[in-house]
Amino acid sequence: MHLSSAPVSLLDLVYREGCLTELGDLSVTQKSGMFRKLGAVHQLKCAGRGNKGIILATMARTLHVSKQAILNWQTLYDKHGCLALVDGRGAAAKGRSHLADITAQWIKDLWLCAQRNDSGAEVRRQVLDQWRLWQRTGDPQWTIPGYASAPPDCGKGYPAGFSAETFRRCCKPSDWEASLARQGTIASYRNLPSIRSTRVGTKYLETVFFDDQKIDIQVRVPGYAKPMVPLCFNALDRLTAYPFDPHTRLRWFDVEEQVNRSLTQKEYVWYRITILVEQGYRTDGDGTTHVEEHGTAKGWANKMLKTPDGHHSFEAAVLAITGGCCKTASSALFNQAAFKELLYGPQSSGNPRFKAPIESFFHVVRTYMLPLIGQTGRNPDEAPEETYGLDQYERSIIRDVCEFPQYMQDRLNEGLLSNYLTGAELASFTPLIYRALRNRTDHNMEGWADCHFMEPVWRWKDDEPGKWRPRSELARFPQTLRDTALCEQSLDPSLSTIIPWSPEVARAVNLQDPAIKKLDWKDAIHLLPTTWAKHVKVRNNHELHITEELLPGVELIYLPQLTTPRGRTENLSPGDELMVYLNPLRPDVLLVCDMKFQFIGTLIRSVRIGKDNNQLEAMFAQRSRLKSTLEAPVRRAMQPVADRRDAVKQLNADLLQQARDVTPKSEIKTTRQRKGTSPGELADDALSNIAPHVETTHTDDLDF
Repeated sequence: MHLSSAPVSLLDLVYREGCLTELGDLSVTQKSGMFRKLGAVHQLKCAGRGNKGIILATMARTLHVSKQAILNWQTLYDKHGCLALVDGRGAAAKGRSHLADITAQWIKDLWLCAQRNDSGAEVRRQVLDQWRLWQRTGDPQWTIPGYASAPPDCGKGYPAGFSAETFRRCCKPSDWEASLARQGTIASYRNLPSIRSTRVGTKYLETVFFDDQKIDIQVRVPGYAKPMVPLCFNALDRLTAYPFDPHTRLRWFDVEEQVNRSLTQKEYVWYRITILVEQGYRTDGDGTTHVEEHGTAKGWANKMLKTPDGHHSFEAAVLAITGGCCKTASSALFNQAAFKELLYGPQSSGNPRFKAPIESFFHVVRTYMLPLIGQTGRNPDEAPEETYGLDQYERSIIRDVCEFPQYMQDRLNEGLLSNYLTGAELASFTPLIYRALRNRTDHNMEGWADCHFMEPVWRWKDDEPGKWRPRSELARFPQTLRDTALCEQSLDPSLSTIIPWSPEVARAVNLQDPAIKKLDWKDAIHLLPTTWAKHVKVRNNHELHITEELLPGVELIYLPQLTTPRGRTENLSPGDELMVYLNPLRPDVLLVCDMKFQFIGTLIRSVRIGKDNNQLEAMFAQRSRLKSTLEAPVRRAMQPVADRRDAVKQLNADLLQQARDVTPKSEIKTTRQRKGTSPGELADDALSNIAPHVETTHTDDLDF
């Protein structure tokens, strides 16, 4: 279709195409829209050489459309004529909802069954293919719902209302519908409103969140074949946002099993016990609720396991030992299909929004750890490209070190540098980072002001920037200084402000709550399955040797001095059989039970001692006490022999002393004078010196 360069009216153009009849069927809105587009196309066609760009820009500004839209109109006109410029979305004067509801729903159903985000184009292609088959063959199997017969072509190669824009506007599923159909229930929940909650009105330790996280850095440790990733369990108090000390370890690679050893349920259970022992729980009406997940951070529950008290789950055991004060909560488990008729459900998963505070805290932890070397990115897809090369280099260094004998490996490991953190550096940095998180005041936590965790502060005009003084300090000043400070603050508002407390301060204020009670370590045996206990026997050298799968390559040695629940010390004997619970988070103390799982006390681990003189002295004292206790039976048996030897020694000493008393000193040979004399001669000399005096001395004087 081509326009002549001679002046012509727009109606003449429509007449030449023979479209006057179709023009009469259009609404006023459609007609005006078509002529508006046709006029723009006509002007563009009639533009002289070099003027099209200027005319295109002018028309785009006048019609409030893009230049590309006008070029698209020109393409439609060239291919299909004037009727191609009719807005099909308003066909038959029915406005923008041209498609019948049944037709729109049918197209939407097709769209929902497609898996990709850009499935709309493919769905429209399928619909148009079906329309063409129906139009060409008249076969009812190609019927489009909502139509009694195949609809005519609107002049654009498809029926009126079947444009891509109409499909998008009338048939495209919502984000929630699409995620539910394509992925399922878990994904669709991201498009539902959040259930918001507040910390206002809660108490310290009323709600404690537990979860595990992977830290986005790499760590190189001598002795392992490749760099490792740190893993940790965390606990967070809801009211104060105080992060308790985490349990951190490395995900090490088991060479024998060829698997990565990640965090275990056993470690999580011991971590929760640690929180109950070191932090405590509430005993008032509000109680304490521990919020956990449905994955690794989940307490044990198994009908085949039981505690010494007969409980078959960690939750029931904790509830019992705390008198019903400490409960466990977890979100609903997502493991059902979106609709049960679909039969197949997803892998079990909890709702991360159920413990949103600790998930948000993990984001802050990773942010604070950004300056550390060896960053891996959020996931493998977002990892730095250089990570691959760095990992290969670090592995090569580890392999090269292993070629040397052990003494040289130790020297190399002390001197070689790494592009990753070492295990020792991670152990030193982690407490510093958590200390900074506890003491941060640059936060805007929900409900903080309503909890009165804010403090008005002030400073003198001459104070350095950033230094703030508490209001209590101002109250202790004399009246003249207070007036001066208040006058400065009234003239300069920047000298006073209100700052939020840190989580450390907020916790300190609530720490002395009388409703808080702590468990004792001995209570742990009532929370653990009996199958977790280890059967050990005291060795002949009075030591207990234990191995733990969570501490690979380490044999733990414990001294046999048992500290009873009443604080007394008793010594175990070689051959004694015990059931012991080893806490992999605190391996220095061993919980000891008898064979009937009755708690009898704790044992202290024997460790290698370096230059710590105090520790060395303490260990020697402990061994001395053990030696004194162990030698008591032998001492008692040998006491008669010791008494006889003592009597012989005392009698001989008294006899020699009496002889010295009655013998002139000039006749007694000194040790120097007897030097070189044989033992026999010394004896003869002694007898000769004594004999004359014995003959003239009364035997009673010698006390024979």
